[in-house]
Amino acid sequence: MAHDCRRASLWQRYSTFDPAQRHWPYCKSVGTTSAPLLDGGYSAFQATIQKANGGNLYGVLPFGSKDGTGLNRDVLAWFELLPTLGATSLSARIVNQGYVVPADGYSISYPAFGLNRAGAGTLGMTITNINGAVVGGFPSAAVINFTGVAPDGPFVIAGSGFTSDDGFTGCPKNLPGAVGRWGDYAAATVDAATGFSYTANEMIPDPAQFTRGAVSNWGTFITQTH
Repeated sequence: MAHDCRRASLWQRYSTFDPAQRHWPYCKSVGTTSAPLLDGGYSAFQATIQKANGGNLYGVLPFGSKDGTGLNRDVLAWFELLPTLGATSLSARIVNQGYVVPADGYSISYPAFGLNRAGAGTLGMTITNINGAVVGGFPSAAVINFTGVAPDGPFVIAGSGFTSDDGFTGCPKNLPGAVGRWGDYAAATVDAATGFSYTANEMIPDPAQFTRGAVSNWGTFITQTH
């Protein structure tokens, strides 16, 4: 799988907040690189659901887990579903499923599949570590190859995070209460003409290159893979 980071792009979205409180740094989000002080997303299919492999549906979601050291962090569960449309209802059964689990210290969240018709392609996500000095330590955009039946190969850090999350949601008086929350979604798609996959995931960019928002400092990194 080739990763063309030269074609990756970055943009920031700004939050709405009381203008009188537009200052930083903010509360517990400063210096935090991983769960549980960074929001990992909902345990539901938030991102694009891919239709592939004869009409089956592929989805992926984050959920809480402990690593080998006891660290509370987020990992991923993926599902391949066979949908059935009845006269008055829609149901589905699980055809295949599995987990995506990084090494100890890492947390992965906000995933999205970008798959071709056979169900193969790329799984994009945000990756962080409790140690900002390691590769993918600060919130970064990452991808891993997906064969159609399982993840394959190492995590590839496509967009390296530059610093810690720093936003107003890390303050106890703001919802969800001392948990840094940034965005709610990831996205992915496949160009049918070229076979390229595109994933869009959150990370923390270099503020010297990309001006941070008034109340948050996260951005979105777009990765092209093939």
